[in-house]
Amino acid sequence: MKALKKVLLASLALTCLAGPMVQAAPRIINIRDKDFTNIEEPLDAIPATTLTLHPAPRTEDQVREDVTFALQAFYYNSGAPKRADLVQMDDEALYDKLTELSISALKEPYGDIIHADFSVDFLGKPVTLGKELRDSIKVMVDSHQVANKFAIKDLKIDRDTVNVSVEVRYIDQYQYEVMLQHAPNFQSEIMPYIEKMRAKYTKDLPESPAASLLINRALKNYAINEVNVDGNHRVPLEYPTRVHEIKLTFVYDAQGRLTLPDETLLAITQIKNREWKKPSDSPSSEQTSESSDSSSESR
Repeated sequence: MKALKKVLLASLALTCLAGPMVQAAPRIINIRDKDFTNIEEPLDAIPATTLTLHPAPRTEDQVREDVTFALQAFYYNSGAPKRADLVQMDDEALYDKLTELSISALKEPYGDIIHADFSVDFLGKPVTLGKELRDSIKVMVDSHQVANKFAIKDLKIDRDTVNVSVEVRYIDQYQYEVMLQHAPNFQSEIMPYIEKMRAKYTKDLPESPAASLLINRALKNYAINEVNVDGNHRVPLEYPTRVHEIKLTFVYDAQGRLTLPDETLLAITQIKNREWKKPSDSPSSEQTSESSDSSSESR
């Protein structure tokens, strides 16, 4: 019963603060015992760390090689040098760009209240949206780099544009709730803080959806940085029982270099998620659905 209560409380912690208290059916797991099937990098890693230029006309094999290079740059353990050449910037600059793109895109569902300096109190200290987003983006890029698995399911070429569907590993969102349960201050500090924020950011306040977005992001970062049971700043990746595909669009420039439009950068890093949808009148119902989806995918 105590374990069940802790899971219910953890589920509340990542539920939209402005909505009614609707709970998903809890999953009681111990992240230390959960098998995330870590694997070694496959032997097919492209040895080159720089893209080969393929001016038009180019063959399908050449296009597939370039797309594979791009995917290995983000999903293989040895991908960092490839990634730097692919996006023409180092990781720190990439994190900055992805943060800017995320904030710009989030303005559409959330409105102009979304900006890098938007802040809330978090456990007695101010946190900003820009920093919390950037911290989580860094973890996601770092974590996906050791996925060591992807599968190109479909590839279509239209002159200089390439559209690809790829099956990839992804981050199980439920593990953040499990991590929070291991925090020594979970009952004494985290849960009282959450209840205080729920009372403060009621549904009728215009800033409540944005505050909920930031608080939930801060809670996830707190779980990773303070109570990650593996002692590192990566999070495990799932092998989904259901196919998890992302759709990517690449464009060749005049020199024959494969490039990533901004939307592709957000998609290949899997930064876009349910938080990007326009907040509904009952966001907790959506959270319930997401928790339920994660449950079926994790079994």
